[in-house]
Amino acid sequence: MENIRQEVMRRVEDIGPIPAGTSVPSSPASESPPSTYLNDILAHLLMLSKRCPFKDVREQCFCLLQTVQV
Repeated sequence: MENIRQEVMRRVEDIGPIPAGTSVPSSPASESPPSTYLNDILAHLLMLSKRCPFKDVREQCFCLLQTVQV
């Protein structure tokens, strides 16, 4: 889980914050590959935070998603 957290945080830092007033691309085709990969990871983390049968994994995924959101 720690490796996943480090990878997500590294990719979030690579992308950086979206400046205010900048439009977010609406089509997935216009996204860069790192952004698409990050979206895939975040989607899996969200799924695990809701559906994983192991409580500790659900909690860790939820905490990681909260960290990325801030």
